[in-house]
Amino acid sequence: MTTTSILRLPSEVFDGWEREEEMAELQSPFVDISVYLDGDCELVKPTVAEVLPGRCLFYDGAINEVHGEPSVGKTNILLAAAGAVLEKGGKVFYLDPEDSPARIIPRALSLGISREAMRTGFFYLQDPTPEVYAEAHRWAERERPELVILDGFAEALAREGHDENTPADVLAFFHDRMRPFTDAGSAVVIADHVTKSAETRGRWARGSGAKMGRYNGACYEIVLGESYTPTKPGNVRLKISKDRNGGVGAIGATAFELHFAPKDFGGTEVTWALPTAPEDWKPTVIMAKIMEHLKLYGEAGKNELRGLGGRHSVADMAIKMLLEEGKLERQISGKKHIFKLAHGQEE
Repeated sequence: MTTTSILRLPSEVFDGWEREEEMAELQSPFVDISVYLDGDCELVKPTVAEVLPGRCLFYDGAINEVHGEPSVGKTNILLAAAGAVLEKGGKVFYLDPEDSPARIIPRALSLGISREAMRTGFFYLQDPTPEVYAEAHRWAERERPELVILDGFAEALAREGHDENTPADVLAFFHDRMRPFTDAGSAVVIADHVTKSAETRGRWARGSGAKMGRYNGACYEIVLGESYTPTKPGNVRLKISKDRNGGVGAIGATAFELHFAPKDFGGTEVTWALPTAPEDWKPTVIMAKIMEHLKLYGEAGKNELRGLGGRHSVADMAIKMLLEEGKLERQISGKKHIFKLAHGQEE
């Protein structure tokens, strides 16, 4: 009969093994930060879509954003950014829940993007299903596109039965649909809309504020400088709404201008430029009148402030700027907006 001897180890040996295992489990979730500590200490800067020498629009591996009023030129800006990437031999992945290739491709060509660059580096999807998104994620992991564009955030959410005003829906979409592209190293840029009211929108896009927390790149408000058409020159300004890394500029400053001019034989010439003035124009006269009026009367409605002089659009801009600067407070009762001076502005 064969007997098996059992080796009995002291309890302190088992305790030591258990402590080592616990420490290994405890340490495993932590990121090894030595690669960052041992390297050069430099601020992160945008590296995707170089539109001027040494100046890029978007951060790689991050979610960036542009927003503005309808017809201000968001799609043209995204295509111009795509052209900057394609010009250097990069890849662009374009998600388009709003339009169709029959419209987008001719528009891109009219802005001067070469046919050959688009043929080899421009990848287009319209209304992808969850299964197609999964395949696109795998493709991005293999091909590493520099730029991923989603031209229509609200429409993309609605296609999947999500609501742009519901934080859980917004966050799930970012996590499931957009984050895999940033994990592949791409700069994701999303086009979004703003609310109709200029003085209530602030510097954000419409919908749930949860999305602003997920934008960890550069966010630009598109402001019309001079209206333009295929036969009339004009321009737009890219005003900084958010820049978590600080590599673009100060909040509220204009980072870039984009100028459009008709070509003699068809098409549009696109020219990027730095701001022509260090500060954007402000309606200082009406702003001062609003401040004085509220010091005298305590509070006033929007129509009352509009009646202080000038065009209504200028008064609305003045109200919006005073709110952004923290000089006014707004109370909303139904559809009525009542304004008064912010605390500390009374004297």
